[in-house]
Amino acid sequence: MLLDVRRLLFVLRKGPGPQRLQAWGGVVLFTGAALWVVYKVLLFLFPILAAAVVALIGVVLIRRAIRGARPSAGESEGVRGPVTESLRRES
Repeated sequence: MLLDVRRLLFVLRKGPGPQRLQAWGGVVLFTGAALWVVYKVLLFLFPILAAAVVALIGVVLIRRAIRGARPSAGESEGVRGPVTESLRRES
């Protein structure tokens, strides 16, 4: 593999005219195809990533709302158990 890369670099820099032109054409086509594939993959993944970010923001907002909520005056027991005396004195 490394030997092939060295040969390619040699042909690109100092090879005969027709071989150099052919090597540059191959490099341009290969690079263009690789960039096209990366573009298509990112174009496909962008809506999925955007939806995941929106869902994560929703989960964070729900958790913050639940964590900051206090039980109403009529509720003596919540999800975490009975209300302690110190909480009753604060209200």
